[in-house]
Amino acid sequence: MNKSITLRLDLDKADHKRVYDYLQGSELSINKEVVHTICDYLDLMEERKIEEEFLDRVVLAVQDSLKPLVPLLNLLSMVQPVAQVQRAVPVQQENSREAEENMMDFLDSFG
Repeated sequence: MNKSITLRLDLDKADHKRVYDYLQGSELSINKEVVHTICDYLDLMEERKIEEEFLDRVVLAVQDSLKPLVPLLNLLSMVQPVAQVQRAVPVQQENSREAEENMMDFLDSFG
């Protein structure tokens, strides 16, 4: 059983011109090329659907495997490291000479 479909292309539109040029450059008949191209597209869409379903299953499996860790992750998020800030005590200019003399006296006491 044959069915007839009419395809009208407006060559002033870039997409339509692209299709026309593609069909004209084909080694197959226009009918065979259209059927072949549409079948390839449908196969691609089916493959994408299968891949998306697979990816969804992988994501769910990873989420399920991480569920036991949620309480630990919540606990860790509550514990924050305490930063200890150590500040250097600035040596005042007038005391630096005195501190140096005291240090030298201390060192001299060893020898």
